[in-house]
Amino acid sequence: MRVLANESAEQTRRALARLAPHYRDALILYELHDLSYLEIATICAVDIGTVRSRLARGRAALAKALRAHAEHA
Repeated sequence: MRVLANESAEQTRRALARLAPHYRDALILYELHDLSYLEIATICAVDIGTVRSRLARGRAALAKALRAHAEHA
């Protein structure tokens, strides 16, 4: 099971690395650093609505990339 978990984590890292930087940054700040929308908005110098959009679009792009990889595996 550990091998599968490591492979899954690696695929996620690769897919995340291929995202547009503004999507990747928002996802990393929110999911890994546990920052609030307001904190991310301040760091990125954007509105909170922009943070919400970037997170939603980033998640969608990440899911699409992971599905595409799974279909070709």
